[in-house]
Amino acid sequence: MYMKKRLPFIALLFLLSFLSLGTYMYFDKLVKDEINEAFIKGNAKQLSPFFNDMIDISMENMEATYSRFQAESILNEFFEKNPPASFRVDKEGVSSESSSFVIATYTTAYGCSYRVYYVLKDINRNKKTERLCVLNIAKKQKCQSKK
Repeated sequence: MYMKKRLPFIALLFLLSFLSLGTYMYFDKLVKDEINEAFIKGNAKQLSPFFNDMIDISMENMEATYSRFQAESILNEFFEKNPPASFRVDKEGVSSESSSFVIATYTTAYGCSYRVYYVLKDINRNKKTERLCVLNIAKKQKCQSKK
């Protein structure tokens, strides 16, 4: 008798847990989709809202930590010199409890290929606020940009 009264309550808890996990996974996918779309478009302005306040960037003989504004400027210059033709996600996964990563191939309109690696870190677990904290862009083959 006691179990019959608690069964709806347990079922409701299970359902709410399942839905919150689904929302968490959906949000995680949504952030990655937005970032990937920004790369497909070669749009640094669309990418910048996902930057952490400070972001580690490594690309084309430079490696440093930049502010969100500086990072947007650097990527804007990169996209101007290397307009996109395609962006393909090769691998994605979870680095730790609070971070995930993506490895992708960015191909320019001139045929150059770059390996893109970025790390998203959840900076506020209570609100599920993921920010791009690390971005590495490395040439996969010898090529010249046009500008």
